[in-house]
Amino acid sequence: MDEVTRGMAEAALALQAVLLQAFVHRGMLSHHDALRAIDICVDAAVAHTRGNSEAEVVAAVSRSCLEDIRECVQALVDRLSAEQRALPQTSTAPPS
Repeated sequence: MDEVTRGMAEAALALQAVLLQAFVHRGMLSHHDALRAIDICVDAAVAHTRGNSEAEVVAAVSRSCLEDIRECVQALVDRLSAEQRALPQTSTAPPS
């Protein structure tokens, strides 16, 4: 994999990370769905690479980037969960 191709792939994966984080943060995508999307991408990146050394390199780079993206999304999910737990609980009972 040449440097230009690698740079383009990393930029595309970085964009994916930013978009997934924004979608989760805004409630447009559940954290489960975002993590599942990343897992599907990891599976696709490593499929059908045996016997092709360049494809194996591409798969390894993609897997590394996607695992980093997964960690970032998981960190966002953890932070949002902690913020949600920290919010004061409001009572839904009518005042007496």
